[in-house]
Amino acid sequence: MAQYQQNPRAHIKYKKVTALGESSGFLPSTITGPVTALGGGGMIAMGLIWFGMGFPGSKPVINWTKKRIEQPYETTQYAMLGIGSAILVARAYR
Repeated sequence: MAQYQQNPRAHIKYKKVTALGESSGFLPSTITGPVTALGGGGMIAMGLIWFGMGFPGSKPVINWTKKRIEQPYETTQYAMLGIGSAILVARAYR
């Protein structure tokens, strides 16, 4: 323990998880990467942000959603962007 206090970087090689939740070691039995780090809710949030920003493929999704919630196109787009951002912020602080 005293050695760790003198040089904390010497023990980084024993660290198994990065700040994003990814494994830093080679684990062939598990998939590591952003999808694993974000999880299902995070990927949904990223999708909402993608559609809210108006990237390719977003027009049919926004049109479908605006019919369901009975709101104008622009309001639906901003709602998707806001909800996706809120989910990511909430996941960052849990």
